[in-house]
Parts: sequence; structure tokens; C-alpha cells
Amino acid sequence: EANAIGYLLKPVNQEKLVQALAKAQRLSQPQIALLAERDDLHQPGTPRSQLSAKSRRGIELLPFANARYFIADHKYVTAYHTGGELLLDDTLKELQDEFGRRLLRVHRNALVVLEHIQGLERVELGQYRVKLRGLGHGPLVSRRHLPEVRKILEKL
Repeated sequence: EANAIGYLLKPVNQEKLVQALAKAQRLSQPQIALLAERDDLHQPGTPRSQLSAKSRRGIELLPFANARYFIADHKYVTAYHTGGELLLDDTLKELQDEFGRRLLRVHRNALVVLEHIQGLERVELGQYRVKLRGLGHGPLVSRRHLPEVRKILEKL
């Protein structure tokens, strides 16, 4: 009653409990402003422009434009980018669902950003690696995914 969310004494009065719960469900002005700000930053259904990543320095933001490829190792995903590599909070499936056609699966544990692919290079008998702009290395392409990768690269 004194502008707090609610204060109930035992035995609980049913009417006062309902009023306190209704008051607790209403958003305050700072909460409304924060939600509006978040909506302005990220519209549902549109991919993010930055990914959050864990590093030795804490949480870092990685612009998606700088990312070149993603490798999953057990339950962790590493993003390889122009400045090195970072550990992401996202799974490959989540990345593929969000960024869709901007990513190409080249291995069951690897996704590549399509716009940075320069080609394929043979590394060993029957093995190929994706050549990426801005990096001296790229992920291996699995035999299973090689035909589809070649078909997509022909269209680029």
C-alpha cells in the first residue's frame, strides 16, 4: 500500500494477495523503457549484427561481418574471425537457424560464412579445405558435404 509491490501478513487476506499479484505484474517506467530499447536493437526474426563471445577478458561482442567460420567441439562453438578466435554461447544449430542462407555447412561440426569464401583447396588426397578471405586457414570439408559445397561455389 505504500507503493511497494506488496506486503502481506499472515493470515493472508485473499483480496490483498490478488491486488499485490496484479501490481507485481505491471511494468515500471524503467522496465518499459528497457523493453522498448531492446525492441529497437533487435527485431524478432532478424539476425543479430553482433555475437556475444566469452574470452579471457570477459564477454566480448563480435561483429558478424568479421566472422569467417564456426567450429563445434563437444558443447562449445568457436568463432574464427579476422582478429583471432572466440568462444560463443550459441550452438551451430542456433547460428544456422538465425543466419540461414548466410552460412554454409561444410562439415557436421563446421559452418562457413558464405560471403567470405574464396574457393576450395586440396590439402591431402581426397581432402579439401575452404579458403576464406582474411584468414590463412579454413575448416575441412567433409566428403559428405563436398558435392553440395562445390555446387554452391559454382553459383557464386
